[in-house]
Amino acid sequence: AGINVTIVLSLGILTAIIMGMVNGISLIDMASFAGAGIDGMGDLIIITLLAAGMLGLIKAAGGIQFLLQGLTSRISGRRGAQAILALLVGIVNLCTANNTVAIITVGGISRDIAERYGIDPRKSASLLDSASCVVQCLIPYGAQTLLATSLAGISPAAPFPYLYYPWALAAMIAMSIIFLFPRRLD
Repeated sequence: AGINVTIVLSLGILTAIIMGMVNGISLIDMASFAGAGIDGMGDLIIITLLAAGMLGLIKAAGGIQFLLQGLTSRISGRRGAQAILALLVGIVNLCTANNTVAIITVGGISRDIAERYGIDPRKSASLLDSASCVVQCLIPYGAQTLLATSLAGISPAAPFPYLYYPWALAAMIAMSIIFLFPRRLD
């Protein structure tokens, strides 16, 4: 909708406060709910900080540049460029276990590749987001998987046989690259 994220989040908080007050929940109780929510995110924050630190080490050691040189040297045409965009964000996500960090890390690189090969910026952004989601769903050490499986009291690898969505999404990404879909963007 093109609305600033801060405005959307602020409206969400304000709406939650109003709904709580309508339902008879005091501001003190709502503040304690917010504190419990923040406390519950502690593990996720630690994992995100560790992932960002690891990414910094990978960047400093030249890992991202190595990946970029190795992958972009094999690009031939628009399909190859799109495949490299998806592969690059997937590999970085595999290393960092954080799809947001992966997208931000390869964002500038992907913009350069997309411009060089005439890929619409919306298609490039869609490839980065979708490919990172596939990897994030399939790795057992991702924050979402660790949180969900710890709440369920199961092994992080236990849900793997039931992960239909990431495989279907991967198939759709492959088809969009092979058939250059949607054509109106290219």
